Order: sequence, then structure tokens, then C-alpha cells
Amino acid sequence: MIVKNLSCKLLLLALLFSFVVRPSFAQKEISNFHFSNTGITYNSGNPQSIPGVPTPNSEWSIATCSDSIGNVMFDFCYTNPTFGLRNGVVFDKNYQVMPGSNLFGPHYNYGSTALVAPVPSNNSKYYLFYQVSQPFSSSARWVLKYAEIDMSLNGGSGTVTSADNPIDTTDATQLLTPFILVQQRGLDNFWVVTCKANSDTIYSRLVNSTGVTNNKVISKVGTVWFSNVSNYVSLATSHDGRMIAGARVGNLIPQNICYIFNFNSQTGKLADKVSTKIYGNPYLGTTPATLNMLEFSPDNKLLYRLYSVYNNYNGGCGGSYSNILEQYNLCYTDSTALTQYSYSKLFFCKPYQFYTPRVVLNKKIHLAFHYGIPRYGSIDFPNHIGDSYNFSEVPFPTGLQSLESRQFYHAYVQKAIKNCIVYTGGCYPDSLHFTITRDTTAHVEWDFGDLASGVNNTASAVKAAHRFSSPGIYTVTAKIFDASNLLIDSVTEIVERKDPNKRLLYPLPTDTVLCDGSSLIIKPHCINGIFEWGEGYGTPILNYGIRDSLYIVNSSRTVYIKMIQNGCTGCEQTDSIKITFVPKPSVAFGRYGSLCTGDSVKLDATFPGASHFWSTGDTAAYIWVKQGGTYWVNSIINQTGCTSSDTITITEYPAVQVTLPKDTILCQGETLTLTPGIVNATSHTWNGTSYNGDSLVVTQSGTYWVTAINTNGCSSSDTINVTFKPSPLFSLGNDTTICGGTFINLTPSPFQNNVSYLWSTNSTNITISVANQGTYWLKLTSTVNGCYWQDTINVNFKTLPNFSLGPDRSVCEKDTVSLNATVTGASGYTWNTAATTPVIRVFQTGIYWCDVSKDGCLYRDSVSVMVKPLPVVNLGNDASLCEGNTLLLNAANPDATYLWQDRSTAAVYLVKQTGKYYVTVNRAGCFARDTVNITYISKPVFTLGPDQPICNGMQITLNPRINDVSYLWQDGSSSPTYMVSQPGLYHLTAVNNCGSKKDSVLITTGVCKLYIPTAFTPNRDGKNDVFKSYFGENITEYHLQILNRYGKLLFESSDKNQGWDGTYKGVAQSQGSYIWIINYQLSDKPDKQLLKGSVLLIK
Repeated sequence: MIVKNLSCKLLLLALLFSFVVRPSFAQKEISNFHFSNTGITYNSGNPQSIPGVPTPNSEWSIATCSDSIGNVMFDFCYTNPTFGLRNGVVFDKNYQVMPGSNLFGPHYNYGSTALVAPVPSNNSKYYLFYQVSQPFSSSARWVLKYAEIDMSLNGGSGTVTSADNPIDTTDATQLLTPFILVQQRGLDNFWVVTCKANSDTIYSRLVNSTGVTNNKVISKVGTVWFSNVSNYVSLATSHDGRMIAGARVGNLIPQNICYIFNFNSQTGKLADKVSTKIYGNPYLGTTPATLNMLEFSPDNKLLYRLYSVYNNYNGGCGGSYSNILEQYNLCYTDSTALTQYSYSKLFFCKPYQFYTPRVVLNKKIHLAFHYGIPRYGSIDFPNHIGDSYNFSEVPFPTGLQSLESRQFYHAYVQKAIKNCIVYTGGCYPDSLHFTITRDTTAHVEWDFGDLASGVNNTASAVKAAHRFSSPGIYTVTAKIFDASNLLIDSVTEIVERKDPNKRLLYPLPTDTVLCDGSSLIIKPHCINGIFEWGEGYGTPILNYGIRDSLYIVNSSRTVYIKMIQNGCTGCEQTDSIKITFVPKPSVAFGRYGSLCTGDSVKLDATFPGASHFWSTGDTAAYIWVKQGGTYWVNSIINQTGCTSSDTITITEYPAVQVTLPKDTILCQGETLTLTPGIVNATSHTWNGTSYNGDSLVVTQSGTYWVTAINTNGCSSSDTINVTFKPSPLFSLGNDTTICGGTFINLTPSPFQNNVSYLWSTNSTNITISVANQGTYWLKLTSTVNGCYWQDTINVNFKTLPNFSLGPDRSVCEKDTVSLNATVTGASGYTWNTAATTPVIRVFQTGIYWCDVSKDGCLYRDSVSVMVKPLPVVNLGNDASLCEGNTLLLNAANPDATYLWQDRSTAAVYLVKQTGKYYVTVNRAGCFARDTVNITYISKPVFTLGPDQPICNGMQITLNPRINDVSYLWQDGSSSPTYMVSQPGLYHLTAVNNCGSKKDSVLITTGVCKLYIPTAFTPNRDGKNDVFKSYFGENITEYHLQILNRYGKLLFESSDKNQGWDGTYKGVAQSQGSYIWIINYQLSDKPDKQLLKGSVLLIK
């Protein structure tokens, strides 16, 4: 630990004497940050305001530096714009402008993030890193710069000794990209990590005791995903400095992704660890905002991401902002699992303004947000998985009008929060395994809060295991000691052991019955776990994803739940619940009704299995209401207890009066005009139709009524029965034409009883025969009531046509027969096929006839046609067969003969080779043919070649040189070739219809650099005894010569693995400098190379 001032040293001495170190006194570099003219401190636990911070002419503070006991040392702000430009200014601990502040600016603008870190190997100097955009530049190019502050000057209040030092102007960009600082583990040195805009390139620059180094370490990480239209908007360092997280957002395409990289603090290189799946879909209209903020949990095992999206489709918040906090469990190492098992919490469906979530002194994650009213939230248990992290609102600090959070150098944060309990293990009764995240812990005393476990309730080891005596929630306490057995910290963790014999959804029964219209919220609880939900029968068929609760309304279903507790490989338990919604009584009268005086209204609440209680005291399913008033009913289904009720108010109106004449009897053929008498009505209709005339003419027997209605809905009707005495109604039919040489019988239809007949021929018979053209009439008179009826018919005579359809015949299927009924002068043709042409073609078996019409006369002829079916031949589709297989082609038909392509005549044919196969089948003179193409193929055969090395920057193309197969490489890609740029084991599986073949090749790391020692010690101690050069594997020719200072050749060899042991002809040479000459040829260079130098032989 680096002690920054004398007060810290005195404090340490006092602590050594008391044998107790209280970390809150020596880890408070992150306890303060300032805003415009106010600030906030965590020195007393929860955030407290620091009112009255004087920052004259300052717009906002972007960095605050405190010492280890929580005293503010200086504050960095930028000024309000003057003539479009801003200046940076540093305020000291007394809120006075620090000398040297004039070295800042002016600049077009300042970035919202600045970071402070101590100068390596110097207790009184600090680096301040910040971003500015260049003045008077239309492109507003952003540059990362730094200043140096010496706190030993100005009486301990500090002086800015330099400012506006650019890190690298070649990285300037129009986009403001994030940057972070990462400590070099075990040293005071640290890395400045930046990202290139619209690229997958990340730079690391080492800062050591000599300053900010010029060389930058380049890492190409993350998927090259729309690299020219996407940009990192947020970077975060894990508190232990081992990981870096980055949020990347598309500038043109509304998608975003979050990467987690492993960071090697010794080399500054980043390597891919895992990433989320791509968020957003341009076709659904989900637009990610630039708000995309990251923070690691204190134990570095979880990553929190706060972001906003705008949904302009009907989902999420539906056309509004969704502010979402996501938690990623970094134990998952692939994108699908990391995303699938992330826990999301929707905060607000409004454009709330959020500030970056930050870990604070009490190991909670705090974040500020406001939408009109400022608010302050806390993730109380940020090391817990799922909803048990417990997001709550912290009392907003008194006196603050607004609030932001500040980013600090992660090494400061790690000092304050690095003592965390972490544990792993399965379900009860398995043991849980505990340890501490602090690297330098020497000794830990554990108390598992499990008194029932007796002596096993405590343990003394850095790592400990405990099997809890029973299911329950326990508070585990760890007292942490250093190597001098001084108490460093005392931390606690809440641990839950679920009862495996108790359902997750207890006390809900496995079968739950609800009434329609009701709802159910299922909200199980677990500590340090998540719940995955699904729906289906037997196995989930609809995955709801990860959520803490499920809201169900009006939809019967079976819900499945799986708890995943204590990490990726922790405890898993499942449960299910069948929810059935049963109907409640359907009662719907409407709010209002009416009746007219003298009428009644039926109120019906009938529902199967229901009982009823009416306001009238009735208990029937329905009642009749005869007067105005308010009526209600309560209905209950006896079996389920589901109830419904309804109320209606009925208004009573005066009645309508209507009168018609008395019933009337008339003779058929007479008419009756009805005109009603109507009182107290506004409209009327006849016989329930829309007709509303003042009168109605009646021409036939029946019941006739008129209905009158007024504006209140009252109506009345009157009815009259009208009877017409029947007349002997009949008809002789339409005028007719008959063919010459025939006669026609004229008979009235229908037949009448009790009538007398009189024809125009004076006949009194029922029927007369007519053989002559003329007009004929008949009069029928009723012998009962004296009514009569008369009808007339005209009879004409025509000449008959004559034709023939020929003899009966037969044809093959798909052939046709032409039937000709042409008659000169014919007026029409009617076939039994519904055709009306003189000639038709038929192709089906049957009897066909045609009626030919000429001058009103018809003549019919018929013919029998038999259609013989074609043979059925189907050799199947063209096919590909694997080598060694055969195929039997079958053309069998009953009573048929066969002719194959090779003139064979069997019904079947056995295929053994590639070719075109066809057959003609003859059955009863009807022929059919089919053809099929058969191709033979073999299994895939290929090789990826021998194992081989690869050098950095080289690429090797793996080409199996095989076609007509599907390709599956080790990473799931399916291209015909694969480009290798990294060492590893690569394999390909080629598949076709006849099988598959797999081959692999090992690509190793080649030694590709040249190294020649400057000295060696041939004392035969097994260390550095031989002088030899070390070449890469791309050397093809090599020759080494050793000469003394007089030019005498002492040693030579063309074996690059052989070196000089310091002797000449077996005699050891004296200590001194010797000349070496090396000639060599590289495999990728056309010319030979020559190197010369000297090596020191040391005795």
C-alpha cells in the first residue's frame, strides 16, 4: 500500500498498536465527487451533500481527487463557454484556483469523463487525463490529453505543473470515444486504454515512472461488426483489473452489443472472453440510445449494463423509451448462454435521465436518475444474481438540486471494496465452498451462522467448505487478517439453502383454479439466483425467459419454472403449476331498459350450475318485470364459487293503441283495402315488414296485422283474419307446339273436386284430345260456393328432325371420340353432358345422348362409349445412389407386356450403374411410358494436409479441394476453405448423401524471430554454456563462423541447432570478445542474409 500523506502514516501507526485495521479509514479515495457548485460524500456511509462548493465561472466538475482518509485534495472543472471556447481549471482543497490552471485550453469542448491516477513511484504527484475537442475546427476532432499536478508544491495545496499534453493526436476523431486506466498488477504502473472510433482496434499505453510511453499496444478484439458504422460508447474495468467491458452501438444500423475482454496487465493486450448477442433489429424499429453504461460487481463476477432503447413497435414500452438494467453472469463463456441467462429489469417507460452506476464505499452500486424530480437508487447486494440484488431508492441527499456519478481509477475502487465473500456449490445438502476475493489475505476466521452445526459452524482458513445443517437463510461472516495477524476487515454474506423437498412455488397448489376475469402474480423468491419460466404440457413449448415474476390473467396454462442459484454450475430446482380459469356466471342486462304500460320485460340470468338471488326476492334463473324500477341479481356457480352481479334501471312509458276491421270473408279474385286506426304512435309497419303505407290491399287469405310504435319504444298491434272462398284455380299450361302426326291431351292442373267442366269444344269431360291447330279454353265452376275459373291455350304443329350418333365404340384412356348430331336447320342441341354444340368429343365411359330441336320439335339418339384405361407406369423421380447399392424399377400392370430400353421384357428391372432407364407398357392396345435417370456417387475423400507452424501476421488457407459436399468447420462455419491466422486445432467434416469424412490439422506457434546472445559462460554448470543463435522455423539455410580477434577461425557449423562451447580443438579459450558471422536464407525472402557481431565469453 502506498501511503500518500503524513496523516495516513500516523493512522497506520495507531492501528498497529491497536491490532485492528479499519478499512474505512484508509480506503476513501472514491468517497467524494463535486458538481457545479455542490458535491456529495460517502464518508459517513449513505450519500450526504456538500453544499457551497465554490467553483466560480465553472459549468461542471468532471473529476474529484481525495486522499485515503476521504479528504478532498483537488477538483477538475471546465468553464462556461466564452466566445464559444472553454477552459479547464483545477481547484485545490480550499476551493481556490490551483496555480498552473492557466495551462489548460482554450478548447472547443471538454468530455464528460476525466480520471486521476498517482504518478508511479511518486507519492505527491498525480496524472489527470481528460478529453478535449480542438478549437475553431468544424470537424470537432476529439483528443485525449493529460496534465500533471504536484501536491508537494504551494504549501501542500498543489500546483498544475503541465497540462494539455496529448497522448496521441493521430487517434483524434469526430466521435468522442471512452477511455479507462488499468493498473499493472503488482506495480504502481498503469495502462491508458483507448479505442479507435468505428473500429475493432483498442490501444494500450503504459504509464511508468518515466511518464506516458510513446509505444502503444494494439489489440484487435471483438467481432468486426459494422466496424465503419459502430462505435464504443462505454468502457469499464473490473475492479481487479483482469477484465475490460465495452458497449458498442451502431451509428447507422440500430443494433448494439456488449463485449467482455480479458486484460493482460503485464503486456497490455486484450483478448476476447465473451460477448452478448447483438441487440435491436432495424426491421422491428428498436433504436438503441447512446446511453449505455457499465459497472462490474464488487466481486468482479457480474457485469451490470444500464441502457435506453426506443421501441416504435408494440412491445416493451410500446412507442416509448425503455430504461433497462441488465445483469450478466460472467461464468457463462458463450454469447447465447450469457444473453439467455442475463437478468433484465425494466425501470421506467419514459425518457428518464440516468447517470453511470458506480460501486461506492459500502460495496453497493449507486446510480442517479431524474425526470423532473432527481432520485437516487441503490443495488444493495450487487454480488447477488437476479432480483435478490435488491434495487431500492436511497434518500436523496438534502440540498441537492441534481446529481451525477463520477468514474474513478479502478485501483482506488479495488482498495475500498476488494474484501468480498464468494462461494460456489450445488443444492442442499451439498457443501458450499467459500473464499475471499482479496489476493493478499493471509488468514480468515469464518462463522457460517449455523449454530445447529456445532463445532462445524466455524473455520479458520482462507478457503473453507461448510455443509449447512438444514435449509434456510444464513448470514456468513468472515474476519480477514493480514500476515501480521491484524484484522483487516469483517464482511458478511447472506446465503440461502433451498429445501429440496419444498416446492419453489409453495404455498400455491400444483393445480390452481381461478375465476374468469381474475389474475395471478407468481413471484417466487431466492437469494443469489434467477428463475427461467416456460409454458407447455409435458415440456415447455413457450419460453418466457428470465424474470422474477409472472403475471397471468384469463388464460389457462401449465407454467414451468427452473431456479438457477449460486452461478452457472450451482443449484438447480424445477417446479410447475397448472392454472385453470373457470367461467363465472354471465349476467349482462345493460344499465338501462324500458317497458310500456301493460307490457312486461324478461330479465334472464340463466347460467348452468348457478344459483340466483334477485332484488325482488326471487331465486329463479329469470323474472318478468311489469313496472318501472331498479332491479339487480347476484349469481353464483355453486361448484366453483365464482360470482357475478348486474343491475338495470327500467323506465315505464304510456301504451300505443291500434285498431283494424273485424275478420272478413271474400271470394278468391276479389280485393280488400285495410286502413288502421292509430293513437299515440309516431310510425307503423305491416306484418313485421318494412312496409309502412297508410293502407294495405289484401288479395289472398291470411292473417294481417299492423304494429305501431312511438319514440319511447312502446308499440301495439291489431290483427284481422281475411278468408277468400276458393275458386277452382287451374292452368292448361303455356301455349305449345307439337310435332306433326301427334296429338296432345289438354287437362286442367291441378285436379279439382266438386266442380263442373265446360270446354270451348262444348265437351264437359275432364280431358280432351287435340289433333288440330287452334285456341282452346276451359271453364270450371264450383258446385259448393258457385266460384269459377277459366284458362286458355294455343296449340301449334311442327315438322320433326332426323339424325344418328352411329354405332357403339371403345377407345384408350386419354383418347377422345367425336360424336356428331348435326341437323340442317336445327335450332338447338342438348347433350346429357350439358353441351349445346352439334359435335362433342368424349373421353369417359358412358352412354351419351343428344336432343336436337328444330322448329320446336325434338328428336333424341344415343350411343355407348367404353374407355379402356392406360397402364399405370411410375419409375419414380431421378435419383442418386451410393456406390454398391441397387434399385429395382417396377412397371407391373395386370395383363400387360413390357419393353425396356435394352429390349428386355420383364415387369421389373434391376439398376446397378449410372444411366437412363425407360419402359413402354402395352395393355389391351393402350400404351404408357416412363423414364428415370440414375446417378451413382461416392463418399467424400479429402485431407487438410500435415500439421504446420504459423508465425504472427501470417495466414494459412486450409483447402480440402472437394466438391458437392456440405462443409462444417470447427467453429460452425460452412465455407469451402478456411483462413487460419492463429495457432490451434482445426478440423473439417465433409458430408454428402453417401456419408461423411473428418480430418484435422494442428497449427502450432512458429518461432519466427531471430535472437543472438551477447555473452555466454561455458563453465559447464548447465546454464548458458553454449553460444548459439535462435531462429524461427522459417530458416531454410544457415552457416555460423566464430573468429578470435586476430581473425582465426575457431568454429563453424551449418546446423542451426549446434552452437560453440568456447573451445578450439578441445582447448578452452580465454575470457574475452569473439567475432561471429551468420549467413542464412529465409523461406519467405528471395535473397540470402548476412549478420555480424561479437559475443563476450565470461569465465
